[in-house]
Amino acid sequence: MPRHRLGGAGHAGLPGQQPDSGFQRSGLCRQLGRSLAQYDNPVTIKTIECAIVDRAWDNGWVKPEIPASKTGKKIAVVGSGPAGLACAQQLARAGHDVHLFERWAKAGGLLRYGIPDFKMEKHIIDRRVTQMEAEGVTFHYGVHVGGTAPGALDPREMLKAYDALALTGGAEAARDLPIPGREAASMWW
Repeated sequence: MPRHRLGGAGHAGLPGQQPDSGFQRSGLCRQLGRSLAQYDNPVTIKTIECAIVDRAWDNGWVKPEIPASKTGKKIAVVGSGPAGLACAQQLARAGHDVHLFERWAKAGGLLRYGIPDFKMEKHIIDRRVTQMEAEGVTFHYGVHVGGTAPGALDPREMLKAYDALALTGGAEAARDLPIPGREAASMWW
């Protein structure tokens, strides 16, 4: 049977074989006629990516990115969820003096307080915060911005002390969707 370099569309070779990718399988695979997935759990892309990232952190390959020069601009970022962390880090890397304000005791927002540990371990957030501190981001925990909480900072006053203010607060409360059938017993939110 002729082999096609790119394995023509629909070319399956012998009955029961996978479509031809244009590459020879190893001798052992050909002898067994089976794949690892038939004996064990497949390796997912997420698993591979996580292993690469963990190895980079463990070996010190991920380093703080300190800007070559400072802009002299002072920026306040309110909220330390995914958007706030990303915003603060990029602004710091651009050379700005960044202050991140978070009302809770630790950074992360929904990443920390909404996702259980078995889905995402919290040391992942902590190592990113440590990297951001090394890049010059100043974290202010337990600080309310806006609202009526005792000691809350007024965003209008913050604009007098900072060159810019990024509001990156997350969705704190679920929002109902007024559509037909919403009240059905099978609908959960």
